[in-house]
Amino acid sequence: MIRSDGRWAIGALLLVGATFLANIGFSGMTQGGGDSVQHYLIARYAPHHPDLFLDQWGKPLYTLLVAPVAHLGFLAVTLMNAGLLLATCFIAWRIALLQGLREAWLAPLLIGFSPVVLGNSNSGLTEPLAAAWLAFGLWLIARGDLRAGVLELSFLPFVRSEGFVVLLVVVVWLLAARQWMLVLLSSVGSLLFNLIGWWHTGATFWILSNNPYVNASPQFYGRGEPFDFVKSARTALGVMVLPVLFEAVASGRTWWRRWSGRESARTPAGEPEAVAFRWLLVGIAAAYVFAHALLWWRGWMGSYGLVRVVVVVAPLVAVLSVGVLSQWSIGARVRWLLVGVVPLLGLRAAQPLPLPMNEEVRLVRAAADVARRGIQVGQRLYAADPLVPLVLNRDPFDESQMAPLRSWREARVGDWLLWDAHFGGYDHGVPLEALEGEPRLRLVQSLAPPTSITTLKHRPYSVRLYQRRE
Repeated sequence: MIRSDGRWAIGALLLVGATFLANIGFSGMTQGGGDSVQHYLIARYAPHHPDLFLDQWGKPLYTLLVAPVAHLGFLAVTLMNAGLLLATCFIAWRIALLQGLREAWLAPLLIGFSPVVLGNSNSGLTEPLAAAWLAFGLWLIARGDLRAGVLELSFLPFVRSEGFVVLLVVVVWLLAARQWMLVLLSSVGSLLFNLIGWWHTGATFWILSNNPYVNASPQFYGRGEPFDFVKSARTALGVMVLPVLFEAVASGRTWWRRWSGRESARTPAGEPEAVAFRWLLVGIAAAYVFAHALLWWRGWMGSYGLVRVVVVVAPLVAVLSVGVLSQWSIGARVRWLLVGVVPLLGLRAAQPLPLPMNEEVRLVRAAADVARRGIQVGQRLYAADPLVPLVLNRDPFDESQMAPLRSWREARVGDWLLWDAHFGGYDHGVPLEALEGEPRLRLVQSLAPPTSITTLKHRPYSVRLYQRRE
């Protein structure tokens, strides 16, 4: 059975990997927008600005691990992320095998062709590394190496901040198992990074005082309805959610019958360790989605309601889904049907794929090219969109080359300003009226899309390029 499953798993991994590469090769831009680029820029220039290694928005552990790859360019980082997602598919398959699940090969297929993973296989985001990190820690636990697994997961918050939610579930799970020493081990990553941050900044509780989400303005990006995020997450995870929902309904019915006395309590099927591990997967996935749904509903901690974050828990949901499917008898014909249907559904739901270059990226690139031709040695460029320093190959953290647009009033004669309605008008809080009313600025170029595009708070999107004059 394992040999047969291995052949199907290798086939699934090859199919997923080829699709990831095609997505990168034929896309005109990456997923994740400015976040993808900004994470790359932090990792790329951290060796020149060591403070960036402790930037909690950039994620310290992500920056440390990705910096050598980022030195090779943005494409190298996108390829690395695709490789991490493929590795996550492989680890999920191994976890399913350790759980003794039939049709474990389905895990890579379900993960790789879920709309959210497929779409974000072309990005510079932190989610792929977090997914691989979480999956590897759970694989260590599944194989019985609890100490190594808990220690590895203790560093997850410094790949993505939701790692604290994951650790909370792990701690509860360990407490239920009376693993007191392992509960202490789960704090190693936080204690170590806080010690480094304290030593470097002097902030005793560096994890909190330097955390941009804790200090974010309430409702900066707005808020949504209570179940908006849950509905979007269900769609983003694709067909893997259906067996899990089926199992949830069946389990709910069983628990109701036991509670009402219509059925006697029985021990769940399977080995106790396997049952306990499945509860860990359920707890992490549920807490992760619930936390994001709550933050988006209440508008807390700078939440933007981005559904791409569920990439991190996709391998957990896939393993749970395989656990349900393994209870059914699947023949060769059904296997081939799944190989055809699952990718088709994923590709359709992840549209547009490959991702074409949108008007915002096209306009910013056009304005940046004009700035490239006009800017002279010693002149600085003030910008907000992270794409600008990427296009110009300029260090955005070097004040002699670039400065944030929010500081535009400090521009000297000859300096350039590139304003956009999204990052400049909203994130940096620079209204277009302020620039247009400044007599010391010369308008070099004004760009707008052929068809009007609205950005945050329904502002029409446009790009302006200015130069400071006498």
